[in-house]
Amino acid sequence: MDPQVLSAAGALLTAGLGFMAGRRIRSGRVSTTDADRLWAEAARLRADMGDQIAALRIQLVQKDERIEQLERTNRRQGERIDELERELASMKGNA
Repeated sequence: MDPQVLSAAGALLTAGLGFMAGRRIRSGRVSTTDADRLWAEAARLRADMGDQIAALRIQLVQKDERIEQLERTNRRQGERIDELERELASMKGNA
């Protein structure tokens, strides 16, 4: 074969391989077994964290409701204490 033809074919092959390698790197996706495993594990962890966050949000709403209930009870008891203290003071004043 003619050396110039071989040289041109080699240049084309090199350029083609360089293009394919560059395209693979720029795609942002590496398709190796380790990478695939890590992507799957990361997806599982994100799903687990999402489930935990949802459960914690439910607990937070329940805790907020409980706090409001306890604050209402506390206010009622404080009002009752004030009422009883006034009653006691009036009894002492009449004695």
